[in-house]
Amino acid sequence: CNRLRADGVDANIDQYESAPPEGWPLWMEQQIRDADFVLVVCSETYLLRVESREEPRKGHGVVWEINSIYNRLYSDKLVNKRFIPVLLEGASPNDIPLPLKGFTRYCVDTEPGYDGLYRSLTNQPLVSKPALGHPKSLPAKEKNQDSLPGAFSLEQLSKTMSNPRYADDIFKLD
Repeated sequence: CNRLRADGVDANIDQYESAPPEGWPLWMEQQIRDADFVLVVCSETYLLRVESREEPRKGHGVVWEINSIYNRLYSDKLVNKRFIPVLLEGASPNDIPLPLKGFTRYCVDTEPGYDGLYRSLTNQPLVSKPALGHPKSLPAKEKNQDSLPGAFSLEQLSKTMSNPRYADDIFKLD
């Protein structure tokens, strides 16, 4: 978070807060609601808490946060433009909660990983899409009597359709 802020990204983290007056649940909900992006820092411990496999009374914030994220993903029919799985050193893709596994993740302990995340957050793609050219005009294929197929009987059509090379035969008719 500190590095992103130093690089001009208005990033926020709960560690910058001591005790929000509205309480942690409302503070987290407001942060998720107002953020353009939510970086989900995944670790083995985080996944244990997400999956309620941590010892009781631990990880209440994670449970609250992931519930809010899952509900938003559900409401948006899994169209995700905001929630980005991030892995720090020692974490693995196996530590990403299941609903986020299919989305782009970033291993930010490497320069290419951090740069990829930064490019995503600042809308700076690695490769620029070239401008769309103009369609070229192609001449029409001329048909004459010799290029048209002869009459097809139902028997011939039946044999052709049951032929594994049906598509090739149809193409040849053209």
